[in-house]
Amino acid sequence: MCCYCRARALIIKQRTAQANQVRGLLAEYGIIIPKGITHLEKLPFILEENKGKLTIKTKAIFKRLYSQFKRY
Repeated sequence: MCCYCRARALIIKQRTAQANQVRGLLAEYGIIIPKGITHLEKLPFILEENKGKLTIKTKAIFKRLYSQFKRY
């Protein structure tokens, strides 16, 4: 496998891990997101819909995780 392929595989693995982490953390607040990257791309909308379930600090953390997710 070439360097490009290994690097790409690593990025995909990290993105999937982060998506799963965000989904798991949101589930602790009663916010369920289906599996799949496309669902996580709607995170800002989901956070706004569920702002009553999250503190300001928690919402800021999820926004930061989302910005990291978008960099992949």
